[in-house]
Amino acid sequence: MTRSPSDTSTSPPGPPRLPEGSIDLIFADPPYPMPEAEVTAILDACVPLLRDPAALIVFERSSRSPEPRLPERLEVFRHKKVGETALWFLQLRE
Repeated sequence: MTRSPSDTSTSPPGPPRLPEGSIDLIFADPPYPMPEAEVTAILDACVPLLRDPAALIVFERSSRSPEPRLPERLEVFRHKKVGETALWFLQLRE
């Protein structure tokens, strides 16, 4: 997102804010070398968006990356490795 010199908003560039509890499926594919603290921050930001315990986050990481540190409200539903890619299927704890 490119800002014009006259843009005085204080919100960071990025997608529009979504209402809490409005999402059934989130795909996240952050850069593989992203530090784990930033990975955790992304997951923390996703939790309030999930509609209910059936909603999923599909989170892609390098298969060499450690298991993501999950927010307290998330749990691993499924984990799958395919070559260099690891997919973490995450859902809300009931």
